[in-house]
Order: sequence, then C-alpha cells, then structure tokens
Amino acid sequence: GKRVSVSPYIAELFEGLSGNASPEDLETLFQLITLYATEPRLDPAFFSRYEARLRSVAEFRAAEPDARLFDTANSILSQGHFRGRPLTVDLLMELSQERAEAVYDDRFADLGDATFIFVGAFDWEALRSLTSTYLASLPTTGRTEQWQDVGIDPPPGLEDHVVRSGTEPRSNTVLVFAGDMEWSREEALTLTVVGEMLGIRLRERVREELGGTYSISVSARGSRLPDPEYLVAVIFGSDPSRTEELFAEVLAEVDWLQAGGEQDYLDTVKELLHTSRKEQLRDNGFWLSQIQAAVQRGEPFTEIVAFDEQLEALTLEQVATAAQRYLTDDRYVRVVLFPVEE
Repeated sequence: GKRVSVSPYIAELFEGLSGNASPEDLETLFQLITLYATEPRLDPAFFSRYEARLRSVAEFRAAEPDARLFDTANSILSQGHFRGRPLTVDLLMELSQERAEAVYDDRFADLGDATFIFVGAFDWEALRSLTSTYLASLPTTGRTEQWQDVGIDPPPGLEDHVVRSGTEPRSNTVLVFAGDMEWSREEALTLTVVGEMLGIRLRERVREELGGTYSISVSARGSRLPDPEYLVAVIFGSDPSRTEELFAEVLAEVDWLQAGGEQDYLDTVKELLHTSRKEQLRDNGFWLSQIQAAVQRGEPFTEIVAFDEQLEALTLEQVATAAQRYLTDDRYVRVVLFPVEE
C-alpha cells in the first residue's frame, strides 16, 4: 500500500499543509496537496462524530481536577481573552460546520504567498517537476496578507489563585513566570538553559532531599511571534499541607540561580543539550521545524547551525542575569489545586 499522508491546518498565525510520504509515493503527496486546496470536502457524518468526541472531552474536563487547574491557569495567563477560552460544553455550542467550511475556503483560496518546505530523501529533478506540475497550479487571488497580533498577553503583576476540585487528598501547583522579552536565538537558548538548570536543582532539592513530591518539572521557552515573550513554568504535586513549604523552596532555588548557580550544573546542562542536538540533527522532522521557524521569523538558515557555538559560549553570569530578568518576584501566576473542603 501507499505510505503517504497530508493534513491541512489552521493555526493562530498561519495556515498550511503538513505531510509525509515514501520516495515512491511523492507524487501522491502532491496530488493530495492539490485536492485539499482545490476540492475540500467536509463529511457531515465525520463532523458529527468529531463534535461528539469534543463534547465528551469537555464533559470529562469539567469534572477532572487537574484539567480545571490547567484551564484556570491558562485563562489567567491569557487574561480571559476570547481566543484563550478553555474547551467547555458551552464553547462547543458555537461550533458550526458551515462556519468551519467558510473559514477553510477563505484560508486556502489564495496560496500565492505559500512557502513549501520539503526535507528528506528525494530526487531533486523529480521534485522540481512535481512542483511545476502541481504547486504552480494552486489557487491564487493576489491578495496581500499579514498575521495579526490579537493581544493575548500574560498579566503584568502577581496572580495567586486556588482551585478546589475533587476529594483526593493531594495538591498540584502551577507557577508561571511570563512576560515580554528581547528576542534572539541566543536569548532563547539562555532561557532554555535557565529552565534546565532550575529543573535539575529542584528535582534534587524538592523531590530527592525533601521528599516533597514524586514529580516536579520545569519548562522554559521564548517565542518570537506574534510578539517576543518568555514563559517559565514550574509544576509539582504535593500533600496539601506542604504546598507553601515547597513553594518557598522553589523560590529559594530561584534565588540560588539568580545569585550565580554553580558551574557544575551549567556543564551538565550543556552536555545534555549538545547530546540532544546531535540526535535531533539526524531527524527530518527537526530540520523541517527549524527551517519553517526560520522562514516564519525571517531569519537566515545559518542561525540553525549556530546552536552548538552559542551554547558553548554561554557563561554562568549570563544565565544568572537571565534568571534575574525573567524569574522576578513581582510578576508571576500561581494556581494551586486543593481538594474540596468537607
């Protein structure tokens, strides 16, 4: 059988098609791209099944404590923005097949400004021929478009909230530092290292030494579009009686990092990230995502291969300065899940 798939998508800033195929099925890939762009068909039966599946998920989330925790955190981080609403049964009342079809037809009516990226094993001349045959005939109207920043931004100060749900005697804490940043790949990499160092330190202290949680995680990222922002999230579970104790320990380790941290931790993180990058370089999906991001941000492709050099040049002082800049004690969101009071 054929090994090929294509999926259209409409995201916040961009729409497009993603897919993959074996070298033998490359023409089928192009045929599917053409069909999705020129002859889309939304099956009413599939739409009904999809709506029912979403409704089931929404009903489950309304009664699931952790889902309520994360929905609350995300709503606060978007400041209740219309585009940041969580999935609920009420929200699904707005779902319309006719509206979905109209939006799809509008978004794919003009592919004149589309950039197609292909990564993998293929014959260059065959790819050029298929591009001329199929992509050159895709619909265009000549319109000029630009994505819009709809203004989903994190709150400017402190937000501390409690969610009471469920009866199990446990707590979950979501702590998020978020705000504006000056974007560069170097700065985004520094932010990643901040998150990795803090994560290692918190696992040592909160999980292993204090025995306060089975799991504590840290994620850190910088985003360029629609506007440059940072986000560092710390998530951990605990006994309800230890929530404040462990929160204080998290802040203490933030202080440790802001004060300079330790070189051993930076060396460990560099080794982990170097190893991870070596593995990623062998993956077509990595190259596809990196090239796509560079195109969308208007960056030269040379930025992709500068990673190792930038990582090696990173100093402990730069990491501490970034921690001081982003992990501030006057701007964060904390949401804590507690069981319902009896």
